[in-house]
Amino acid sequence: MTTEAIREELHLYVDSADEVALVEMLRFIEDYRSGASDHWEDEEFVAEMERRVQELKDGTVKGVPWEEVKRRTREITN
Repeated sequence: MTTEAIREELHLYVDSADEVALVEMLRFIEDYRSGASDHWEDEEFVAEMERRVQELKDGTVKGVPWEEVKRRTREITN
């Protein structure tokens, strides 16, 4: 895929994204540009992930199957 084709596809995503998706895209880009891409070095992030895993294990929260996540994502992006 050419750089121009990638830009065009990204524009399509941005132009059709809702506010939540735009905020997440911007956060991702800002993290990438700042070099903050290795979240596993961030103690706060690791603690949050450990807390969430524990909630799934003890049944406090019900997870969503991966196939369901992909289906919902496809619905949003189409």
